[in-house]
Amino acid sequence: MPTFVYMTRCDGCGHCVDICPSDIMHIDKITRRAVNIEPNMCWECY
Repeated sequence: MPTFVYMTRCDGCGHCVDICPSDIMHIDKITRRAVNIEPNMCWECY
């Protein structure tokens, strides 16, 4: 998973949050979209 989110493809399902091994992907409560809260700590999973 990249350190960014394609906002046109994100529907707020939360699957990226479930599979993120470092627990840095969260769903923004206002926009209901995924955000990476610590881009510098991302493992760049694929």
